[in-house]
Amino acid sequence: MRSTEAASKAVREDRARKVADAHAREIAESAVGAVYKVPGCTGATYYYVVSLSRGTCECRDFEHQGASCEHLLAAEIVNAKSATCADCNRRFLGRDLYEVTEDHESLTWFVGDLLCLSCAIGHGII
Repeated sequence: MRSTEAASKAVREDRARKVADAHAREIAESAVGAVYKVPGCTGATYYYVVSLSRGTCECRDFEHQGASCEHLLAAEIVNAKSATCADCNRRFLGRDLYEVTEDHESLTWFVGDLLCLSCAIGHGII
């Protein structure tokens, strides 16, 4: 890889990390299956639709850069840091989920299942 290509890739990766850090919660909560809405890097006024299952983004950079566009990379970062609530099936950051433990006697949930705050309270997990 030429040095300009490597530098350009590093810039996209840096932008992706910044977007993921600044907007992780809203990106995670926007998920419908493997489709995310990711804000643009120059502000959260426009959102790009990213499909992780297809590995696509609707931004112009994706047409030229492919799998290394910053929106797709940001969605991959947030996807790795989040999980789906076992009850409502919405996606949340890992720190916003509560694990069902052995001391909770439930016929609905298995030990290790993850529930969002609302569902955990509703089912008496916390």
